[in-house]
Amino acid sequence: MNDIELAVGARPWVRDFTLVGCLTGFLAPFVVLRDWSYAATTCIGGLASGAMLGLFSAWFFAGRARRLPKLAFVPLGLLLGAVWGVAAAMATVCTPARQLLPLSIVFGGAAGAVQLGWFWLAYGYRRVNRRSTWPVVLVASLISGCLGFTGFAVAFF
Repeated sequence: MNDIELAVGARPWVRDFTLVGCLTGFLAPFVVLRDWSYAATTCIGGLASGAMLGLFSAWFFAGRARRLPKLAFVPLGLLLGAVWGVAAAMATVCTPARQLLPLSIVFGGAAGAVQLGWFWLAYGYRRVNRRSTWPVVLVASLISGCLGFTGFAVAFF
């Protein structure tokens, strides 16, 4: 697959991962903190890191990765999700609430791991098999707000 085919094939990946990253980045902290500026900042972090993750995922699934056993994607999705959540949380260093950065990194990593842990496998499977991905994107968008409480579960259990 040449660069042009990859770029054209990556558009839906980038679009959907950007949308899920933006919604998760905004809703997960907002339902807990009710701070608009903080949530908007994590939304931008989720948007940017989601776009990069979508581009990486398009490249990854375009190669031999689709031949890997499906269960191999679960730990990889958890790891990449944690990185995705931490990247979104790192944007909060620009907010007045930057003293929450260590906590944001823990909560963002946990929320990202949960979100991408299931989303990456489901989305990749549907995209590679040329099935509609909107149901997976819709479910990921709907549960975005619930992920804010994932951090509490990680911190207190």
